[in-house]
Amino acid sequence: MTREHTDFYVGTGPNARWLGSLSDVGGPVDLARLGAAGDAATAEVLSAADLGAYEGAVAALLTRQRAVEVGFVVVPGPAGQAGWPWLATTSRGWYAHAFADGQVRVSAHGGPWFRPDPRRPDGGAGAASGPDADLPVFGDTTPKTATFTWTGFRGLPIPIRATLPPVPPAYLARRGEVALAVAGAAEYVLGRRWPLADLAAPAVREILHSLLRPGPARGLHALPAAAPFAHERVVTALRFVLDADRYAEGNNPGHARELLESAADVAAQAVTAHRTHQPHPWPPR
Repeated sequence: MTREHTDFYVGTGPNARWLGSLSDVGGPVDLARLGAAGDAATAEVLSAADLGAYEGAVAALLTRQRAVEVGFVVVPGPAGQAGWPWLATTSRGWYAHAFADGQVRVSAHGGPWFRPDPRRPDGGAGAASGPDADLPVFGDTTPKTATFTWTGFRGLPIPIRATLPPVPPAYLARRGEVALAVAGAAEYVLGRRWPLADLAAPAVREILHSLLRPGPARGLHALPAAAPFAHERVVTALRFVLDADRYAEGNNPGHARELLESAADVAAQAVTAHRTHQPHPWPPR
């Protein structure tokens, strides 16, 4: 299965206008394949000669894919806000399509812009030259400020403000690799697909919510007693990913990395358990 995202823009650079994104769809070759499957708008997405045609083609493509793969399409909110869906804050990890200077351009994984050519196996990326693409940054990437309360002399509360560093890029890179492994294990064991291949935190919580039931105490959730061991391993791997994010955001990237490695190990255990013992599908259909 394709492990890419495709983002669509008007213009290039940090102020480019985001039109929407497709999950699990890659570059020009993937888009051309969608066109061969019956989406006439896809050809215009790659070859539009004017802005109106490009925007209309992108809108039609996103609308069609939303009907085919519910949840695999993200578009700006009603007020035009980005509502960026992915874990990373830029398109640098996958494909960006943009209309600029009267033509469609593509950047593969943050590399130079190139003209799409779906007849080539690489979609035309091999002909790219020049500087790396300058892509928009979504979301707040500034260090977070937190206020702590310390009980000081004579029991008086003293507020302490501390600036928390942003999540290290190295953590995000490893997090993306582990998330793909966990997502693959979840899809293999549970027989389902989810829209966000990078498993951003909201997607992880949504998956857990679909698997767990109310537990023995208020606020606690657990797998049903009949759930196979492989499913328990998937749930554990997903929880490790969430815990890792919390530690990374809380200025403890070392422990966050340890939790990521645990998530990868447990995901592998889930796959092994599922291969060696495959009971009836869970949850019941």
